[in-house]
Amino acid sequence: MDTTGKRITELRKKVGLSQDDLAEKANVSRQTVYRWESDNRTPDGENIKSLCKILGTDAEYILHGSAALTAAKKGRGVLWLIAAIAISVAAVFLIIFAVAVCCIYFQPASGIEDVTISEFHNWQGTVILAVLIVAAVTAAATSVYLAIRYIKRKKSGM
Repeated sequence: MDTTGKRITELRKKVGLSQDDLAEKANVSRQTVYRWESDNRTPDGENIKSLCKILGTDAEYILHGSAALTAAKKGRGVLWLIAAIAISVAAVFLIIFAVAVCCIYFQPASGIEDVTISEFHNWQGTVILAVLIVAAVTAAATSVYLAIRYIKRKKSGM
């Protein structure tokens, strides 16, 4: 069974530190590091913070191991994917709504035959259309960002 002490020992060796080096960097005695590694003591909150910085990991891994860390990160990855899908759907509806508003406001006034697309009937239509287009583009960009982030996390195994 993987223990906190074994994980600290493994990480310490991985970064090439002796117990004395780790003790000096963490501002504790070598005996304290020995007690952590032999599971006679568990580091307190401040020492965990120091260990995370020195060993290049997070508290979750030191205290609970990779299984707990992996499960937590996988759960977050699924939430990112759901958020990306939801924002994509919102972007599609915003684009459809923008097109509908565009069709309504770009109708020529009765009796005027040669109205170009640039001649709006009122300025409110222009503002509404601009806001809808900006919202749709923002939602689409956000969903692409979230999808890419999810894919990168999945590839890195987080």
